[in-house]
Amino acid sequence: MSIDPLQWWESFFGDPWPSGVCEDSMQVPTPVGDPCVLCEELIEDGDQGSFIGMIPQLGNGHPAYGPVHRECSLRAVVGGIGHLENHDYWCGKMHDPDGGRSYRASSVMVWHWVQVRGIP
Repeated sequence: MSIDPLQWWESFFGDPWPSGVCEDSMQVPTPVGDPCVLCEELIEDGDQGSFIGMIPQLGNGHPAYGPVHRECSLRAVVGGIGHLENHDYWCGKMHDPDGGRSYRASSVMVWHWVQVRGIP
């Protein structure tokens, strides 16, 4: 993807959604085939998301960035679905905030949880 390395934080991909991420930001082509920085699953056509900074690569001095699904970004902040469903069991006993699901599956479930119940 060819985005100015200094503008990665001002970009999103996919259809805009009600979020500060999309306000005053630049919509760019969806980076189909690139892995999500958080879940490592490939970005697909129709996905929505933004970009987050990573450790600089190749020592070129430019900040590195990578795509992240919008759901994975939310899960990174709110916690996994196991955390929301039963914190004591999934986080305290099992040490698995995703409740036995993959990071991506948990992220999608967290997105739906927040749409129905709001931010915990």
